[in-house]
Amino acid sequence: MKILILLTLLVNLVDDKPKLLKGIITDMQTGEAIKGVHIYSPESNEGAVSNHAGEFELFLMADEVILIISHIGYEHDYRTIEPGTEQVLKISLKPSIVQSLNTVYISSDKVMACCTGSHSHINTPTVDEYLKNLSGVDMINRANYAREPVIRGMQGNRVDVLIDGMRLTPACVDKMDPQTAYIETENLKSVSIQKSAGTGPATGTGGGSINFEMVKPQLNSGWANGLESSYQSVSNQRYLQGFTAYGAEKWALRVSSTFREAEDYKAGDQYKISNSGFRKNNVHTSLIYAAHPQHDLSLRYIGDFAVDIGYPGLIMDTRSANAHIAGLDHVWRIQGKYLYDLSSTVYYNQVDHWMDDYERDVTARNVMPNMNMPMYGQTQTYGVNSTARFFLDRNILSLTLESYAREAFAEMHMDPVDPSVSVMHLINLGDVLNWNTSLSTKYNSILAETWEMTLTGKTEAGINGLRHSGAKDIFRGQNPEINQVEPSNIAYQVEGILSKNFTSNLQMTMRISDGTRLPDHQEMYGYYIYQPLDNYFYLGNPLLKPERSTQAEIALTKAFSAVGLESSLALWINNLDHYITGIRLDDLFKQYKNSGSALLSGFEANINYRINTLFNFQNSLSYTLGQHLDFEEPLPMMPPLKGFHLINISFEKFTLNTEVRWAAAQNRIAHTSTIETTTGAYATWNISTDFQLSTWLNLRLGVENIFDHYYTEHLSVNKMPQPGRNIALSLGFRL
Repeated sequence: MKILILLTLLVNLVDDKPKLLKGIITDMQTGEAIKGVHIYSPESNEGAVSNHAGEFELFLMADEVILIISHIGYEHDYRTIEPGTEQVLKISLKPSIVQSLNTVYISSDKVMACCTGSHSHINTPTVDEYLKNLSGVDMINRANYAREPVIRGMQGNRVDVLIDGMRLTPACVDKMDPQTAYIETENLKSVSIQKSAGTGPATGTGGGSINFEMVKPQLNSGWANGLESSYQSVSNQRYLQGFTAYGAEKWALRVSSTFREAEDYKAGDQYKISNSGFRKNNVHTSLIYAAHPQHDLSLRYIGDFAVDIGYPGLIMDTRSANAHIAGLDHVWRIQGKYLYDLSSTVYYNQVDHWMDDYERDVTARNVMPNMNMPMYGQTQTYGVNSTARFFLDRNILSLTLESYAREAFAEMHMDPVDPSVSVMHLINLGDVLNWNTSLSTKYNSILAETWEMTLTGKTEAGINGLRHSGAKDIFRGQNPEINQVEPSNIAYQVEGILSKNFTSNLQMTMRISDGTRLPDHQEMYGYYIYQPLDNYFYLGNPLLKPERSTQAEIALTKAFSAVGLESSLALWINNLDHYITGIRLDDLFKQYKNSGSALLSGFEANINYRINTLFNFQNSLSYTLGQHLDFEEPLPMMPPLKGFHLINISFEKFTLNTEVRWAAAQNRIAHTSTIETTTGAYATWNISTDFQLSTWLNLRLGVENIFDHYYTEHLSVNKMPQPGRNIALSLGFRL
């Protein structure tokens, strides 16, 4: 949810001609320019948006003008500009420490400054490290490689994960290649987390969304170069990253490359976890071209290439995982009387994923023994979305049209150890095609000086197809009761948010939403897909009804400015009808079916205490309770009560962080829908230091899991233990 900043400007006009007001908006703590800040005058219906350099221009007709300046993740700022003030305003916005109700916004460069629960790290962290300590956000751990995000107990196809607003579909049917695998934090600018179902172009799944915004080059910035190398003892991991960028008046280019290699890591007490190493390369390129003041074009490409990814909790490993992700953006700043701007994105991505078990002892396992099972999967996702924004007095209306397609194919060869047994071939996803089109609206209105309302709505239509004739015949043969193999579905989402500022330091926000989620391609067309969460093979079901989610939430934020204390508390509930889950057919197979109702509820609390300019103390606490009402048992894979505490000491060129992360035991487990086991409580302690050796050289050193504690997170597949004591060293160079 946007946090509105009211800035009162008094402009002294000597005649009736419009006066040009220019401004530069920067982050108060980092000094960096803030792109995309909305500047709007409700009296004159004039507005502007800051560009890549944080600059804006606005023609003013009235003698006295109220400007509404809004951007996610920044606090209210009230100012009065007297007549005769300089015509170039320099505005510094203070990052909001307290998490908002609906959206968490993280800056990867200065994470700690923007959001309670996020923190600095001793090494060059993966995106998983940025997310896992946020209240309400958890990560499913399948390896030492990449994790799948969970928002308030919702996971998988119930959470939209996007890169620069582009959809991306993992190719591995076992979800070994989540979208986070293709993001290196050196190329990450920010993370926007929406915790509700929402109705934006990036939502529609009932569990919220995560959008990773990648770094773009800056116009008129000249040359910039960087090189960073790091080492982690727990897995003997080596990391090397470098980038170069150049920005001229009308164009800018940034190119980066990252290499990471890790051996088998050690859990607590130096217990070695076999088959946990990996090696990967990542390339990121971004180009911006501004041929006209009203038009911006930006092109980006991500290439990610990983090999020999070990999965200690599974029966096979990834031999190769390649992703090509490309997108083209166009922004047209119309700045008309009502229509302000139009932004559009066209994108395409392809993921190829190969797995095998040739380096495993297949004769000793319980699942499909005496048989090698190499697997291949490929997905292609392509689409277009366009958003138009209208300024209507004190209101902002956004219309978004999105259309995207998902193509998915997956197959498995079953090669018996006994040469006398015939080789078999299985098609897990038979050239599935999903084509979805949606129209969403967002209406934001300032009802009064202290009241704000946001209404959103979305309709979505999905067309599904199973194009492989052999797969279609097999699917019909196995499911003779299914007449319509290629159904069309319609979904909807509506949401209302009402915010009240009682004082400048006390805010209350209420939200209610209702919507449906279309079944995904695996739920509809998966054929003998193995799920390591419960060791069952799953069958799809085209007869699935859309899953319905009804949510309500109330949040309070309170700041005690005199003592530097800021806090927030959110209480939420989510009721799911036509809940989609696997229903057991026998001891080996399940089929996706609508299984009645489920109820999730929980809370998130955050406290930030800035003792003085040197000391800062952050705390977060969150809990999710999930219950399947028809099965009368807990929902599976629910995160336990967890907390995070950070003390930060900052000097001019030296920073010290000490943090504690803990989780309670999870004894509420499922028995009917999924077989899972309990996990015990744990706590880990980390210390890190950051030395700014010079203007161009930075050194980071620290220790994670200082006491080498052996522990398991509840969302770890097959209860794989987490890394033990890790000594990390990182040296970065920027010029």
